[in-house]
Amino acid sequence: MIKTTIDNIYKANTATQKLAEQALPVKVSYGIAKIMSAVNAELEAVEPQRVKLCEKYGKLSEDGQKYIIHNPVDFDREFNELLSLPVELNVNKLKLTDDMKLSAQDILDLEDFIEVSEDD
Repeated sequence: MIKTTIDNIYKANTATQKLAEQALPVKVSYGIAKIMSAVNAELEAVEPQRVKLCEKYGKLSEDGQKYIIHNPVDFDREFNELLSLPVELNVNKLKLTDDMKLSAQDILDLEDFIEVSEDD
């Protein structure tokens, strides 16, 4: 079980995608796939809420590609409240291995999702 926040799920999304592209042992790849599945499900649940906030505090651009936020202070306040919500994912943490190629930023972004052995 991983306890985290929506904000940390957003951060972990990119780093897990980087890991998924690497050729790793099957057991590790399976663990990454399970985490990605849980992360994606949570992001799919959050997206309609983010869009509602965009509609509440902004307007869709003429080309329909993005929202122009007219009240960024209130939007940021409410979006940050959303990002800070606690989430529990029913997956195991990943054990870091020497095979994994991660930047220091990736490790920070995956902090709630990885397990580091004491001798590392």
